[in-house]
Amino acid sequence: MKRGPSLLGESGYENLQRTSRIHSYSKYDKSVEALTRWITKGEQMKKLQYRKKPVVIEAIKWDGSEESWLTMVEFVGPSLVGRPEFNTLKIKTLEGDMFASTGDMIIKGVAGEFYPCKPDIFEATYEAV
Repeated sequence: MKRGPSLLGESGYENLQRTSRIHSYSKYDKSVEALTRWITKGEQMKKLQYRKKPVVIEAIKWDGSEESWLTMVEFVGPSLVGRPEFNTLKIKTLEGDMFASTGDMIIKGVAGEFYPCKPDIFEATYEAV
């Protein structure tokens, strides 16, 4: 019994290989292929710029002290998990649990969610009102 390309004939074997390749493509491969086709038609994608909307947020700096811990318990409420003796806060966020170190800002977002932010990022993004 013959095996391989000669059993199916050259064209049958090539068709089998091609359909196997097509079925093994993932959604990502197909989208990259479509994007490549779109770009090669001579069309160019526009680079768009965006600016953050001006929103007012509430934030408190976590300094690791017992007073700061009590303030955080009141401010964050049930989203706060952790113990103050470790100088680290664990906060339940929309993206999962996040940790805040001493010096981080704890922000209450526009939807009432809480999350930590490093001081340098906070300074570059927000200003006092």
